[in-house]
Amino acid sequence: MNVSDLIRYIKISQPRGPLELSEVSVFVNAENIAPVYGRASQSSTRENNSDKFGAARAITGTHAGREFTHYTRTKDQDPDPWWLLDLKREFPVSHIIIHFPQRGAHPHPNSTLYPHDVDKSVVEFLNDESKVVATRQIERWREIIVLQLN
Repeated sequence: MNVSDLIRYIKISQPRGPLELSEVSVFVNAENIAPVYGRASQSSTRENNSDKFGAARAITGTHAGREFTHYTRTKDQDPDPWWLLDLKREFPVSHIIIHFPQRGAHPHPNSTLYPHDVDKSVVEFLNDESKVVATRQIERWREIIVLQLN
């Protein structure tokens, strides 16, 4: 069974908030389909400000990780933060690329909250029935993480 034939949802979660993402790209062959087909949601939104920190900011197709002005963020005290991408139908996803905001661009790069618990993050790939068909653990924090599915 080829797992990549089953992917509709991609969920990124970590043990505590905040969860910050600069860009999530989802590839079918060489095309990033996230900005075209995706609809993003998240467990909470910092300051309840979707324009500035909303889930959709991570699927614009224009990675701007060097600027700490382009990212999505959950509330700091979110006990179980998650970000979810719905591709609206199944696609043969080959890989995803996750861009986290760059540490040097963070307003407080030495903060004990940054980079949070990214190294304990889990990425789940789900099918049309919301069944988890693959899981990838983010083992250590990096600004760019590539996860292969096949």
